[in-house]
Amino acid sequence: MNNSLSSLINFKATNNEQQSSESLSSLLLTHLPTTQNINIKDELQINNLENSVPKPIFSLSDLLNNQVTNNKKPKQKQKEKKETKMTFNEKRTRFNHRKKNKKKHLGVSLLHSTFDSPNTTKLKNTIQKTKNLTISNKKKEIENEKEKEKEIEKEIEKEKEKENEKENEREKEREKEKEKEIKIEKPNENLQSEIKQNNSPSLFSLLESNFKQDIKIEFPQNLGSKEITLTEEFVKINLKKGWKWVTLSHNGVLFPPEYEPHGIKLLYKGQPVELTPRQEECATMYAKCIGQQCDTPLFKKNFFQDFKKILDERHIIQKFEFCDFSLIKKHLDDQSELRKMKRKNMDRVEKKILKEEREEKVQKYKYAMVDGRKEKIGNFRVEPPGLFRGRGKHPFTGKVKARIRPEDITINIGKNSIIPTPPNGGEWKEIVHQNNSIWIAKWIEPNLKTKKYVFFSQDSSFHKSNDMEKYEKARKLKKYIGKIRKDYEKKMQSRKKTKRQLGTALWIIDKLAIRGGGEKNLKTSADTVGCTTLRVEHIKLKKQKRGNFLCFDFLGKDSMRYVKKMKINNKHVWENLKKFVYKKRKKEKVFDFITLGSLNKYLKSLMPSLSAKVFRTFNASYTLFQELKRMPENLDPIQMLDFFQESNRKVAILCNHQRSIPKSFGKQLETINLKLENLKTELELFNSHINSNKELVRFEEIKKKKKKITDEDLIRKRKSNEADGGDDDDDDDDDDETDDDMNNKSKQKETEKLGNNKKTDKNIIENSKDLDKVSENNDEIEKIEKTYTVEQLKKKKKTIEKKILKLEQNKKSKENLKGIALGTSKINYIDPRIIFSWTKKYQLPIKKIYSQKLIEKFSWANTVSPDWKY
Repeated sequence: MNNSLSSLINFKATNNEQQSSESLSSLLLTHLPTTQNINIKDELQINNLENSVPKPIFSLSDLLNNQVTNNKKPKQKQKEKKETKMTFNEKRTRFNHRKKNKKKHLGVSLLHSTFDSPNTTKLKNTIQKTKNLTISNKKKEIENEKEKEKEIEKEIEKEKEKENEKENEREKEREKEKEKEIKIEKPNENLQSEIKQNNSPSLFSLLESNFKQDIKIEFPQNLGSKEITLTEEFVKINLKKGWKWVTLSHNGVLFPPEYEPHGIKLLYKGQPVELTPRQEECATMYAKCIGQQCDTPLFKKNFFQDFKKILDERHIIQKFEFCDFSLIKKHLDDQSELRKMKRKNMDRVEKKILKEEREEKVQKYKYAMVDGRKEKIGNFRVEPPGLFRGRGKHPFTGKVKARIRPEDITINIGKNSIIPTPPNGGEWKEIVHQNNSIWIAKWIEPNLKTKKYVFFSQDSSFHKSNDMEKYEKARKLKKYIGKIRKDYEKKMQSRKKTKRQLGTALWIIDKLAIRGGGEKNLKTSADTVGCTTLRVEHIKLKKQKRGNFLCFDFLGKDSMRYVKKMKINNKHVWENLKKFVYKKRKKEKVFDFITLGSLNKYLKSLMPSLSAKVFRTFNASYTLFQELKRMPENLDPIQMLDFFQESNRKVAILCNHQRSIPKSFGKQLETINLKLENLKTELELFNSHINSNKELVRFEEIKKKKKKITDEDLIRKRKSNEADGGDDDDDDDDDDETDDDMNNKSKQKETEKLGNNKKTDKNIIENSKDLDKVSENNDEIEKIEKTYTVEQLKKKKKTIEKKILKLEQNKKSKENLKGIALGTSKINYIDPRIIFSWTKKYQLPIKKIYSQKLIEKFSWANTVSPDWKY
């Protein structure tokens, strides 16, 4: 091809007009030497050149004779070039051709440039260079591909080797576990020394009592587990991996009983309607809620939407307004009254038997075996079907909660444990072995789409360790709080709006102990807010003569209203809040540049694992600790407990722990006032006799004398009770009722039970020790005169004064605490070590502050000394 082109270049045409009409391909072929063989590729390349290269504006003979230059072109040819424009299709074909075959395009451009330029002698060199370049590029590409393939093969081999090594390690571990004789040993001495140095019990120290040396673990048969063995080191290694437990066995969850139809009709437009058992159950759910606070228009709307889904499409019931649930409501009220009467007529023995029967049914679901120890399960019962009530203005209030079946429940259990059998031949949805979770069962409520879990109880070792970590983290915040406050003060003065919002929001959380507030879907949850989700409608900035005031009014967690007015002395907080709400609508967010996630991220940069909710625990605990330090000296135990209650009240107000005022509050105050009046009149009588200067004083005291009880009296008593519908003994609102009074009532019921038996011997009843106290109706009243000395009167006066003081304090505390919940802060926010150390310091019984359940829950805190400081 090179020789043919060189011969073409040396050729000089004699007739310009004839050569201009000839095509490029024919011209090249005619002037090539006949003795030389033309390659097929060369011929194809020449044909492609003809198609790709546009028509020349001058003849080939002029080009070869060097008669035309680049600068001087014929005017006629230039005009032709302007007149002949390429169509779109021609441009597209040319572009595609160049894209597909770069080598040909390169050769064409080179040939075109040589034809346009006078230096035609360079054509040979340029073509040769292009050939060399293409060959070298191809070689490089092939070599690179081979190298890549080799690298990929090496990586695959390495991965296979790693997988083989892992499998070998797993097999070795399995063999070791099988060979080990699993025993429970005592904790290591190193571990005990670490616990003593840290002065805080760990999970192993909490469970130290459960570890005994050289004893095999045999799980009870009702827990359905195989015999296994484990050592403390084995458990410790696996817990370091993030496991919560190594072995777990339990009996699943307790399902509610199936619905029993009562057959009472629902009225629609005054006519009774036949319902299926499922439809009747749903109607009965609503009848239970009639007359209660939850019976709102939204409640009715949501209920009827779900009720219509249960009904057939062509069912007669189409509108809620025509539904009448009164017959079902009356039936339910009658049934509840019968149950109350039945319980009243039961004696202590029958109640005890009934309680034992209930305990037997639930006993096997109450506990689980975790790593060889017995742990109590919390909410082991599956919630029965009913209507969702919610708190506040929840959008789902009134919706039907469906009956949960075993097919809806996922069970979490150990691999070596026998899976509990579901009731009625059902099957569990899924069986999992999640060692890093402490839930036993979970399910999703079909209508509400909410997740439900079954966890261990509050006094289990898992919750104890979590509580200990929680309160210790809050205590650790005390060391960092100075640094954190300086940092958010600087951020409030920053030029960037995001930093100013972070600093201002954290100031509010720190000073007011408000929750952080997460984003919520208002379609599925109530409109409750926290600090970062506050809207403009929730705050008001008031500038008064006394200073600048910030007013809050919003619904917090559980739809509890938070109303507070506070004076703002920090000018940066005031100015920032004014800017944050400026020209914003009521529904817009105050802190629109931050979220709870960004706030927690900022806090973690100041202290490891710190979040907004830790401030709430810290402020509650620190407030109580400081309040108890201010307690005056020389107080008696009753005054100390009153002082503690007042300190606890301040913490509850800080955390906005509210409760609805009980209905019996008025009755309780009336009884207290009545007792106070009687005691005060009695005190005046004693004072008058003491001041009379008489050595002996006679009093007429009313005393109850026991009357002999016969069978006839007991039968008459029972008949009168049945006619009157029974006495009202179930008033739980009387807080002043003593244990002795309760025992008296139970003994009276025992006598009534004995009265039903006509063959009972009268002498046995008269001499029975259980009948030492009876009701007032069976007593004879007689007046007895007693004589007292002045000293005896003074002693009686002191006892009466103490009673009056106690009642007045009780009345005052009831009035102060009528809308405040003290228990929430004691259970969830106040560090229990503060209370345990305070009671030890002043030798007060812990039962006066904590219930028995809370004492068990916070047993880890009982190790503190009386001088412990927060």
